[in-house]
Amino acid sequence: MIRSHAISSKRFNYTRPDMEEIVRSDLYKNRDDDVIDEYVERNLKMFDEME
Repeated sequence: MIRSHAISSKRFNYTRPDMEEIVRSDLYKNRDDDVIDEYVERNLKMFDEME
């Protein structure tokens, strides 16, 4: 997957749609939307807090 994005100081630069697609395709492919949303939200917050 190739995605262009603005240069930033963030270590990880995932977008919500990209993260959801990755999670749905493999790790949580048999999980419902609520579980996936919670997982993605938690991980995006964690990535934002990393320096």
